[in-house]
Amino acid sequence: MTNKRFIDNSILPKAFRKLEPSLKIAWYWLWNSCDPSGYWEIDEDFFEFENGFEFPADFTKKFLEFRLLSTDGKALLITDFIRVNAGEVKENYNPHKPIWRAIEKNNLKLNSSLNQACFKLVDEDKDEDVGKDEDEEVDENNASAKTEVWPTFRDFWDLYDKKVHRPKTESIWKKLKQNEKELVMSHVSDYIQSQPEKRFRKNPDVYLRNKSWQDEIIDHGDRKEEQRTINVLSAAAKMGQ
Repeated sequence: MTNKRFIDNSILPKAFRKLEPSLKIAWYWLWNSCDPSGYWEIDEDFFEFENGFEFPADFTKKFLEFRLLSTDGKALLITDFIRVNAGEVKENYNPHKPIWRAIEKNNLKLNSSLNQACFKLVDEDKDEDVGKDEDEEVDENNASAKTEVWPTFRDFWDLYDKKVHRPKTESIWKKLKQNEKELVMSHVSDYIQSQPEKRFRKNPDVYLRNKSWQDEIIDHGDRKEEQRTINVLSAAAKMGQ
């Protein structure tokens, strides 16, 4: 892949348009500053040096909600970067070798079905250490166990933002598979937008237990707007009688 980078603005949600300018600048800077796998080791001082303002405190949370990023706490990984810039990645294709080198260097893995890099799970790191010296393996496993893989329960809890029945909710969360947790985070962002009032949202434990992330999103805002239109037309018709 050459140094030329493609940008696909169609991946950005409509809510991106209403973001503060600093968040928009940070997004495009990150797109142009990450490595060929879409990986950027968080360096807020360098960001400030290049842009003249501090790295936005709410950047990571906001773009996690948009499903455009993932993070392990030390780095950010752009979800669609490889797909947009390289398409289907081929291992022995010379233009794609920088991508493979970046994936290996950053201890990532390639999700071939989505054409995107992602962070390895803790268990996967352990499997790769099987052949190492036993004492070193114990130390490395203990270190990797401290690294939380996105999404954590805290990520879900803060995003869902209806703080009831935490013990039951966390117990259910721990039983979910990694791909289910990622699907939950994708669905929750849209669910919250369709149900902005907390009191009308399902309790978080009910949401997880019923696998509500598989449900269709009902946009109540559109229905309210439609009803308002009907009311206006009805009132106009009565005035014309």
